[in-house]
Amino acid sequence: ATVDQLAAGGVRLILCRSAGYNQVDLAAVKRHGMSVMRVPAYSPESIAEHAVGMILSLVRNLHHQFNRVRNGNFSMDNLVGFTLAGRTAGIVGTGNIGRATARILKGFGCHILGSDPYPHEAMTALGMEYVERDDLFARSDIVVLTAPLTPDTRHMINAESLKLFKRGSVLINTGRGPLIDTRAVIAALKSLETIHYLGIDVYEDEAGLF
Repeated sequence: ATVDQLAAGGVRLILCRSAGYNQVDLAAVKRHGMSVMRVPAYSPESIAEHAVGMILSLVRNLHHQFNRVRNGNFSMDNLVGFTLAGRTAGIVGTGNIGRATARILKGFGCHILGSDPYPHEAMTALGMEYVERDDLFARSDIVVLTAPLTPDTRHMINAESLKLFKRGSVLINTGRGPLIDTRAVIAALKSLETIHYLGIDVYEDEAGLF
């Protein structure tokens, strides 16, 4: 409906200020003879650093510390986190953002796993071990999703795949919201049988919020 209105108004080009374009009805665009453009690689380091920032906030309880101090509570009870050094970090999707994330986590002393249909030579040289996605979920202390949204990746994190995760592991999604089945992740967080930490800056139902 949106594309129909844009076309009726004379719009010939849709420019997405994002790398992804899954929010665009390509069939409708093609029907109207319109063009779609995107920004395939905008500051991958910015997103990678944001992902690592979420990891640090979670594993070091920085958000809890902030709230406590703001309320005048300087207790250190239950605020002990864990170090990244020596942990295994799995990156799902080793495009520009995934590679930038891997380089940062390597600097923290993490062993890096990767899952991508197209392994990247630079990551292999960095020491990344490419594995199947389920193997990455099972072996990683930290899983970072930087994959595009495709029929194969939609809800890759679901009730079944979550059973593979380590108890106490961290899940970060800076890719696309629908990579995660939100209800399944909430259930997993409540049970605490696998993942204990979740950091997201995308959400599958965010269209109604923004």
